[in-house]
Amino acid sequence: MNKKNSLQNHNELQQFWGLSRLLMMGMVQRFNHNVRRYSSSNNAPEENPAKLLSDILYQTYVFRNSLATIEQQSQSGGALLVIGQKIHHLLYRLHHRLLDFDADEIAALIPEIDEQLSFWNPELDSPEFLEADQNTIEQSINKLQELRVQLNNQLN
Repeated sequence: MNKKNSLQNHNELQQFWGLSRLLMMGMVQRFNHNVRRYSSSNNAPEENPAKLLSDILYQTYVFRNSLATIEQQSQSGGALLVIGQKIHHLLYRLHHRLLDFDADEIAALIPEIDEQLSFWNPELDSPEFLEADQNTIEQSINKLQELRVQLNNQLN
């Protein structure tokens, strides 16, 4: 019995270590993005908003599928926090990329992105996306798909 507890503790420590590394990588990516965006040389490559939104949707699908797996296997949801952080970071990048466009072109898009930023914010005491069920995640996916259509209509 003691060996089983030891093995379980070891697995939990490995999972914690892996999640900690992923969270740190997310923070480094955000720092790197901010340095490139706000440096005095301003040599950051322009990101394609449609590509960013595709990446956001992909990560949202990953989150939805991971949520289903975690619910089925009664696992810890630590990985969901990492995926949610990545979605939030991509939304943040999209929001800042759109600010480079004419205000009339993006006026309808920014409130939608802000709503998603709020939902996917991992820095809250109790992030909304961690409390969400499959239906709520599906609603987020639907809103992001609608946002993609609006984005294509507005910027093309």
